[in-house]
Amino acid sequence: MNLAKSENWEQLYGNAKAKLRAGVPAGELNVLEGSVDIDVQANRLKSAQGNMKFESGDNFGGTLAFDARDNFATLEGTAAAWLRSGLDIGAGLSLKANPEQQFTAKVQNSAIDQFKGSMDWEYSKFKGTVNVTDWTSELNQISGKGPADAKARFRIGESNGS
Repeated sequence: MNLAKSENWEQLYGNAKAKLRAGVPAGELNVLEGSVDIDVQANRLKSAQGNMKFESGDNFGGTLAFDARDNFATLEGTAAAWLRSGLDIGAGLSLKANPEQQFTAKVQNSAIDQFKGSMDWEYSKFKGTVNVTDWTSELNQISGKGPADAKARFRIGESNGS
């Protein structure tokens, strides 16, 4: 810690940079790696901002630029996130895991709260990318537009399943 000059030796003022420990949970987020810059004024944590790579449950991975709140009780910020595993969202539609296909996620109270951006999908004989333009909090309620392709060649009117 870089300490600043103080009139009272019992009062700490200064700043520091620290690494975050891997494997430590932060709410619904699991820290993989990261760092934080802290500012201490009169023995109190005034601010803490950092960056971290995280996983959240079975579904999400990402990198988060965060502000730590309430002595690190909660993290808030914006993440570049991706799906770590495919996810069936109902009616035969599934979102596909693709770390290269990142979307933006808002983190509130140490959990992914809302998201928007591009995601890969599959449905029956088709696959594509959907661009979710409005903030949403439920993966099974996304809406958006994007390109689609047939997964393989098939005859028009063919009705023998997917």
